[in-house]
Amino acid sequence: DGDLRLNQDQFNVHIDLNSPLLFDLAKQYFSLEKLNLAIKGTSKAANTTTLNDIALNATGAMTFDAAKKLTHLGDWALQSQLVNGEKKWNAKVAFSEAEQQGKNWWAKNISSQAEQQTAAYHLNTTLNMPELSLIDARMSGKEIKLTTQWAAKPDVKKGGAQKNQNAIDAVLTLGALDDVNDTSEPTNIYNLRAAHLEAKGMVDAAPVKLQAAGDIQIINNNQMVTKGPLKLQFNYQSVGLALEGSLKTEAKIMLEREQYDVSPLSLDLKITPTDFKRPMILIAGGAMNADLKRKIVSGKLQGKLNGVKLEGKIGMAGLTPPAYTFDVLLSEFNTVWLDNKTGAAKKHGDLPDFGWLKKLNANGVLRIGELISADKRASNVRIDVKSDK
Repeated sequence: DGDLRLNQDQFNVHIDLNSPLLFDLAKQYFSLEKLNLAIKGTSKAANTTTLNDIALNATGAMTFDAAKKLTHLGDWALQSQLVNGEKKWNAKVAFSEAEQQGKNWWAKNISSQAEQQTAAYHLNTTLNMPELSLIDARMSGKEIKLTTQWAAKPDVKKGGAQKNQNAIDAVLTLGALDDVNDTSEPTNIYNLRAAHLEAKGMVDAAPVKLQAAGDIQIINNNQMVTKGPLKLQFNYQSVGLALEGSLKTEAKIMLEREQYDVSPLSLDLKITPTDFKRPMILIAGGAMNADLKRKIVSGKLQGKLNGVKLEGKIGMAGLTPPAYTFDVLLSEFNTVWLDNKTGAAKKHGDLPDFGWLKKLNANGVLRIGELISADKRASNVRIDVKSDK
């Protein structure tokens, strides 16, 4: 049972430790049956008045057998907290049992939670798994579940919760984690089998939903590739546009560079501008590339829009709000696609209204082989769109 206090100009610490202790010198064995450790302290950097409040609590049991080089842990729970002004960090880790011998180890019934709060956002992440082990340099686990909740705090200067509303809830589950490394090779490879992601939230006050499923492989901790097809379903609803669709693809992701290569892809998309009577249906194949550090997305598509041949290039720059670019060729376009919900009659020969593209912050060129209106036809039409934003 111990109590230690340290006080200096820039920090102070209070450590409280108590536990029954068994120590056998002859057998080189000791155990802590019911460990209780509490650490509290404050610190501050020189020439500042902001204090860091630190707290750490740990409970559990531990035995160590030096002769067998075996460490065993039971019913451990660790909790920590750091507060710095408006910034707060909380973390919890718990497991029912763990053992380490040499370079091998295993743990059971693992749960963890990490929470961060700042003036700009709130982030909460939890991780749960029944078992994780590293045996003979191979890692394995099963039924892993990762949950993340992120929410930006309202910007009062922009009208609070009414504007700039961003929040995401995501759940990732893995059927199994397998280490398939050949210890004679320097490459580290992990298979994430039966991965399933479900996310929903708001992006600039627009509802978003995403589901993805597939098998994934991680190479050298910085490259992720899909093994077989990755299937995604998504839904997006903004003021001027609704998107709903599915995507089937194979992907390569450079994690450190935040670069994504999605090819080949198969896309089935329903596009519904808010004022339109009927949606437009896009069925296409192609490829997409993204660089999130530069906030750039680009892609090529070839397929059919409402049954009509389409090919083109699309791009996006920035995320909040995104700015779109496009260069699209349609073999045919019928103005009936653009009928609005008001049912107002169009005058014969009226040009299509592409004003809804301006709401998307879109700039680009739309080329149409044949433009069909109520009683007229035009060939080789070019439409240049420039956003108001």
